[in-house]
Amino acid sequence: MIEINIKDDLKGYERTLGVISKHVLPAATIQALNKTGKTLESLTIKTLAKESGTQQKIIREQIKPFTFRAGRNAVKFVIDVSRAKARNLINFVSPSRRTPQFFRKRSKAGFKYKGVIAKAWGQTKEYQGAFIGNSSSGNMMVYKRGQNNKPVPVVGPSPRKIFEKPEVNQLLITKAGERLPIEMERAIKFQLTKI
Repeated sequence: MIEINIKDDLKGYERTLGVISKHVLPAATIQALNKTGKTLESLTIKTLAKESGTQQKIIREQIKPFTFRAGRNAVKFVIDVSRAKARNLINFVSPSRRTPQFFRKRSKAGFKYKGVIAKAWGQTKEYQGAFIGNSSSGNMMVYKRGQNNKPVPVVGPSPRKIFEKPEVNQLLITKAGERLPIEMERAIKFQLTKI
């Protein structure tokens, strides 16, 4: 989860603006946080999609309900990725190959494939020992054999784990540091035109 707030920077702006700060700063702060937050949300979606090999649309659907905009009661913008779950590997298999029979084709030497081929984490790879089967709900899923030979679902990349990587966090913190002062300056100018 990444959270942007501006409490430490407000004192400097208050000194600069003086008396009118009571009217201008609250509105400008909310406006600047939301603009910066939207930039970070977009960057988060692009980064997670690229790192995981998932479409941006899917990442957006997982993150959007848990993005909280700044307002009068909460002067912070929050992007919460903790509920973005890893999806089954079937989502990374080419649609034309999503059948139990495709990877079970035989050649003279035996089976043509030793597992399921999927493009997760941006790389195409053969997951040896994996197979496609029906779940209890009737959906196709990728499985492997676990203890007692029971089928265990195989999952692809987790957006949450990618988001927690230090380099991804650093990218977002750096971007927030660049955008927030610019957006704050613009927001103050805009709010001053309304007085």
